[in-house]
Amino acid sequence: MKRVLFISPAYFSYEKIIKEKLIEKGFIVDWFDDRPKMTIVGKGIFRLFPFVLKRKAKRYINKIIKTTKNIEYDYVFSILGQAFTAKSIDRLRKAQPKAKYILYMWDSIQTFPNTLKFCNKFDVCYTFDNLDAQQYNFKFLPLFIYSYEFNSKKEIYDACFIGTIKKGKYKMVSSIVSQLRENGKNVFCYMYLQSKIVYFFYKITDKEFRKTKINDFKYKKMPLEEVTKISNSSKYIIDCPMKNQNGLSMRTFECLGSGKKLITTNINIVNYDFYNEYNILVWSLYEKNHLFFDETYQKIDDQILKKYSIENWINKIFADE
Repeated sequence: MKRVLFISPAYFSYEKIIKEKLIEKGFIVDWFDDRPKMTIVGKGIFRLFPFVLKRKAKRYINKIIKTTKNIEYDYVFSILGQAFTAKSIDRLRKAQPKAKYILYMWDSIQTFPNTLKFCNKFDVCYTFDNLDAQQYNFKFLPLFIYSYEFNSKKEIYDACFIGTIKKGKYKMVSSIVSQLRENGKNVFCYMYLQSKIVYFFYKITDKEFRKTKINDFKYKKMPLEEVTKISNSSKYIIDCPMKNQNGLSMRTFECLGSGKKLITTNINIVNYDFYNEYNILVWSLYEKNHLFFDETYQKIDDQILKKYSIENWINKIFADE
């Protein structure tokens, strides 16, 4: 059996879903968070000023190396690699010389520019962002559908937004939610920030946060089960990625799997084979799309859904298997 050292963020339980699917395919998997264990305040600092905790990150990678030194891995599979440096990967390679090193980016390089300092240490790099793939010679691989649950539960909300707010995102989310509410829509909105320190930093440094209040945001990450419950109780899911992000978010694929309609600010979605105006509203085309709100959901072809399945995603990443 092949062994995988899996290093990724603990993010809405997606790491657990990936690990479970790898095990189902016959891999033995050891998972580690891709950054040291921290308090909420520490996470906020690490997110804003990663260099401040450089020593802590170095010790953390050394701990992973020490913990796994007696295990021989076939793969080292990393998502984001927030605590990595080129030197730390060199140390890991010295401890695990036979492994194939695979990196997957589910955020853009613009959000994580430090990736460019160590990505050449991996044997293969994948990205969910097609423009990043072209610019940095990564392999393009969109995110995945992890569940096909076409829920018939009664819809309580017309629309919902559940997501992390970053610089350049608050104004757009607020605008969408406000306009939908002005048009009589019942909207559930859960804007998450990593900590109150992050909030005060944004309030001081970003003018779009100047008029916000601390209670406009939530500081506890919503469990995936609760996200799913609210999404299933909504007609439309609001997706608002970072301004310059081209890759499609996980929310897009959750909608594909659940048969929910999607409102998104990512105009790049029109280039995908599952796009149609009945199911997806690009917010900048709001005035031109009369099919989205008036027509029922159109079922997506099964072959297209299979193409974006987590099983197919894993098969492509571990292509030699």
